[in-house]
Amino acid sequence: MNLMSEENCQGMLYSIAEKEQKEGLNPKIASKVKKKSQWGEKMARKNRWG
Repeated sequence: MNLMSEENCQGMLYSIAEKEQKEGLNPKIASKVKKKSQWGEKMARKNRWG
C-alpha cells in the first residue's frame, strides 16, 4: 500500500469538501468528508512516525 497516494486522495477529498462548503453545497456531506480526511491524516501521520 502506498501511503502517499492515500494522503493525496485524502487531500483531494478535503479540498473538494472545502470548496463545497464555500459554495454552500450540501454542508452535511462536506463536513462528513472533512471529518474523514482529518481521520485519514491522523492515520497517515501515525503510520509515518510509526
